[in-house]
Amino acid sequence: MSTIKNETFSNGKPKIFIPVWAQKSWDKLTTYGGMGYWINPGEGNRNYIFSGWEIQYDFSTALMLGGELYYHSTDEIGEKPIIAFNIGGSFNTSTKVHLIFSAGHSLINGNVFTSYLGLLLTI
Repeated sequence: MSTIKNETFSNGKPKIFIPVWAQKSWDKLTTYGGMGYWINPGEGNRNYIFSGWEIQYDFSTALMLGGELYYHSTDEIGEKPIIAFNIGGSFNTSTKVHLIFSAGHSLINGNVFTSYLGLLLTI
């Protein structure tokens, strides 16, 4: 009997992230970021560093936009580190409904495009 193995998001072993993060706000402007160390068990994997910094501006109670720059060292043997950016924000239709979006691209070592669209409902 064969077993289907899906490693799209995980190899089945727990990862541990140890972060150090900081944040500062001035009126409608907020900046935050830091770095962390990932413990990444598994065959062919290596522990790695993830770091990033973001700046965002609240244009109104309905709209926030921002951008981030981040670094991801190699998490697998034979891979290269990545430096990339994202731009995104949130659109709040009410105090309970928020549309969250982001898109970005790698700057070095690859042609990686990332995007995210989410709906956040708060209670």
